[in-house]
Amino acid sequence: MEWVFLVDRELRESVVELRRVNDRLMIIKLVVPHAEKLFIEGDFNGHIGSTVCGYDEVHEGFSFGERNGGGTSLLDFTKAFGLVIANSSFPKREEHLVTFQNALAQTQIDYLLLRRSDRGLCKDCKVIPGEILRLLMMDVGIMV
Repeated sequence: MEWVFLVDRELRESVVELRRVNDRLMIIKLVVPHAEKLFIEGDFNGHIGSTVCGYDEVHEGFSFGERNGGGTSLLDFTKAFGLVIANSSFPKREEHLVTFQNALAQTQIDYLLLRRSDRGLCKDCKVIPGEILRLLMMDVGIMV
């Protein structure tokens, strides 16, 4: 099976690795200069839990549920690359932490990450409650 991956002209020089994992997943590795602002959002399918436990530089304790293996992997990744988890940085009511909910479960699996050095740019991070899928958003203050 052949595959094509399109990269914006401005980002092309930043690509250091492109690898196909399977029919549904590819890995693209970029070098993002430190002068650039870096924001990562995703459904990481892990639970970081509400306890900090050794991750106090990346997790400020405002989260939902119990940590699992996927959450530990996310915390390790965040720590290794000098990032912070924005949605663990602000106290919220439970309904404003949950990113997925159905009749069987409530979970927090979507996270917003940014560089630790840019932590001051994040003014708030919140979930907009909806039926099942919930919008995760971050308020950012950038001087232009």
